[in-house]
Amino acid sequence: MNVDVLVVGGGFAGLKCALQLSGVVGRDHRIALLTTAEQMTLRPRLRQLADGEEALTDIRLERVTESSSLQVLVDAANEIDPEAHLVRTETGRTIEWKILVLAAGVRHRIDTIPGLTEAAWPYWTRQAWIDLPGRLKQLTSHSDRTRRLALVLCPGNASPDPFYNAAGTIHRWLRQRALRPRIDLVLATWEPHACALFGTEDSEEVADYVAWQVDQLWCDFHATAFVDESLVVGKGDLRLEADAIIALPPQKPALHVPGLPVDDAGFYRIEPDSCRVEGCDDIYAIGDITAGGPRQAWRAVLHAERAAAWIVAALTGRPPVLVEFPERRLEPELIRSGGFPNRSHWWN
Repeated sequence: MNVDVLVVGGGFAGLKCALQLSGVVGRDHRIALLTTAEQMTLRPRLRQLADGEEALTDIRLERVTESSSLQVLVDAANEIDPEAHLVRTETGRTIEWKILVLAAGVRHRIDTIPGLTEAAWPYWTRQAWIDLPGRLKQLTSHSDRTRRLALVLCPGNASPDPFYNAAGTIHRWLRQRALRPRIDLVLATWEPHACALFGTEDSEEVADYVAWQVDQLWCDFHATAFVDESLVVGKGDLRLEADAIIALPPQKPALHVPGLPVDDAGFYRIEPDSCRVEGCDDIYAIGDITAGGPRQAWRAVLHAERAAAWIVAALTGRPPVLVEFPERRLEPELIRSGGFPNRSHWWN
């Protein structure tokens, strides 16, 4: 099978990039999306499940691709050969590509910190959010004393959105049921200061919002071991005691391609303007799989638009055009002259 552009990964960044390319150059070039599932999970909306809401958390890909020329392949990449321009899949497909886009996101490394899986509540899955109210009810069922609930962002996790969203969801859920006084809510993060991973402009604004939702904020806390359900040990023998612990574990790229430049954690180094992998003319990387990546869904979408602009330029020979999005407080984005489809039409 031969394609002009192969996008590997069907999350926010991958799907947006593939749709963008299909809409702009799909008539003259074969664009394919390789993804492991027939639907995309809208992870930012999972927290609504804790409130008992009927949230739209999964979107079937056929719903958003049926009117496009995009070819969707539900399969997994087993091997990627950047020199031969080949991808081999679990089902035995061999796909030859001219341009490759890596957008497979991240996986949690739950086995890298001792005791994490045994001691901490998970909250990175759909079921975990559904189970959260029951866990909170049990924690607050005894009124003899205030209970401490600790949320821990582990070192090696650079996606703070779910961490701070969990704090807000728990605070709101408890307050609505007049249970907030029974919980001492503690946030512990490896960041040097609250919300540092959001970037300079966003961190102060988000930090102020978080401050009134929690009772204590521990920064520069590098969790090294979860002793049991009531104790986390940090670097330098710092000890965080609690009645219950929720942890967001370290991450790693979901896809490894040998020979490509990566940072110390294995995330792909890219050229900021084009999202090309450093030193590669025909391989791009977007979203959370990149070093210093967007780590937020809407930023991942803009990451995808930037890469799509440069890919269109490579395919057509027309230069990308610089367009600013001041409402997002982002660096100017590069998109093709004439504009792309509305960035939000396919998930709202």
